[in-house]
Amino acid sequence: MNMGISPLVSLPPEHLKERKVVVRIDADVSTQDSFKDAFRLEANLKTLRMINAQGGILRMLAHWGRPGGVRDANLSLRAFLPYFSRTLGRTIHFVDDLYDEDVYIRLRISREAVLLENLRFWKGEENNDIAFAEKLARWGDLYVNEAFANAHRAHASMVALAGMLPAYAGLRLSKEVNMLSTLLEKPARPFFVVLGGAKLETKLPLIKRLLPRADGILLGGALANTVLRLSGIEMGKSHLDTTGIDQNFFLDASVREKLYLPLDVVVAQGRLDAPEQLRTRAVHEISKDEFAADIGEKTISVFQKLLGAARTIVWNGPLGYTEFIAFAKGTRAIAETLAESSATTIVGGGDIIAALAPLDVLNQFTHVSTGGGAMLAFLSGEELPALTALQSGSKS
Repeated sequence: MNMGISPLVSLPPEHLKERKVVVRIDADVSTQDSFKDAFRLEANLKTLRMINAQGGILRMLAHWGRPGGVRDANLSLRAFLPYFSRTLGRTIHFVDDLYDEDVYIRLRISREAVLLENLRFWKGEENNDIAFAEKLARWGDLYVNEAFANAHRAHASMVALAGMLPAYAGLRLSKEVNMLSTLLEKPARPFFVVLGGAKLETKLPLIKRLLPRADGILLGGALANTVLRLSGIEMGKSHLDTTGIDQNFFLDASVREKLYLPLDVVVAQGRLDAPEQLRTRAVHEISKDEFAADIGEKTISVFQKLLGAARTIVWNGPLGYTEFIAFAKGTRAIAETLAESSATTIVGGGDIIAALAPLDVLNQFTHVSTGGGAMLAFLSGEELPALTALQSGSKS
């Protein structure tokens, strides 16, 4: 593994045997239908099973949702006990209170697996508090980070804790870093990027960084609506995100040469959950009472042709309002194109994973990143605090 981060697989098996391993897992699934799509949870399992198989003693840490430093029964990790007990095939003890000394004394020498309560029930987690991290560190002999999706957050279980124990990257986190690094260093060409979603502001750093490296960037969703509007096209009542955006960047000829925008869009009137008068229009024909909600047939065809010739494709963000089936056609069509492609295909972001899960195509991509914001930050060249912590963490 590159970046000076030690992968867990670099440890000889005997170094895990009988040692307590604190694993920062990713359990931040949707609070609705939490276990319907277990992709994020399943991404932890290879590392957890490897530690189990080599005689390590599991101590699992995670957060769920945004409780804001207070207890919320709806976000208790106790709900995950049946899932991990079943998938790991063992009894798991649950620690409700990190500050209960009686529980700690009773379990500290136990060889049974342990799952600690939602770390964000305590303010120390999001504050990267040293004293809070010390409460976590005492549970283990080694630290393993398997929560790439949270790697852009400077939280106690991601950063401070990594400096208190011998620190390693889990199997999934290692793969994330390796796959995304390849995109930046030596992608096979033609190399195309597909971006969707709502906020142009969050994707702009990525566009600027990948534009010189990619052969083309295909835009859809509200992201494309905003760029079309900045280009002088009226977008009716379409969702736009022009705050803090430099219009001149998108008017530059060298930028426009590599940007592929929708030629047509599916439009509607009324509400998203009860749309009226669905039709497909050329982008310059949208009326003032309509909003763009998906890419149209001509755009799908152009995008499919470009991607069909690609050897590397990275995709972040849906191309329409995929939570509504009427506006999911474009995203699904592009997903099927990537699933059938022989190119290296990397897909990431919670919204896109949720949109594609019902199609049963996730296992047909080269790599599906568990990170949304973390994936964007990594590819944009930003420092990810958790990766920096793993680089400088103790390896003794």
